[in-house]
Amino acid sequence: VTREVAELWLLVRAGGHLCALPLEHVDETMRPQPVRVLAGVPTFVRGVTVIRGRPVPVVDAACAIGQAEPSSNGTRFVALKTAERCVALAVDEVVGVRQINHRHLADVPPLLAGANEHVVSAIGTLDSELLMVLRSGKLVSETAWAAIEAGDRR
Repeated sequence: VTREVAELWLLVRAGGHLCALPLEHVDETMRPQPVRVLAGVPTFVRGVTVIRGRPVPVVDAACAIGQAEPSSNGTRFVALKTAERCVALAVDEVVGVRQINHRHLADVPPLLAGANEHVVSAIGTLDSELLMVLRSGKLVSETAWAAIEAGDRR
């Protein structure tokens, strides 16, 4: 007997796209905080904000998944735990928590892999809508972290 594996995911909307984040990586959701813009960071990094006394980079979710322009000012922030670091993901909407079975997810097709391979780990459908699973631990590359940390020291 094979058991189907289902996990809990936080569903968000970013630039009209439905995205899923592993709930185990979500620290909290909140209203947007003031963001200080930094020079020399990738375009999808809006800048740095302060969450619970710590400087935290803010990533625009829509830009991170490949949208050319930021979707909005981000009506919510999702604080994500990535190893010993924290990232605030700016999203348009927090949809809610949902259990999703892995059989509804597939690897990103090779034709699409180049565009978002560092951000999108899988795709699928949920209630007949395209769903993108985000790599919460890979939203900010080591190169981007170095630029953020250098900019934050200025």
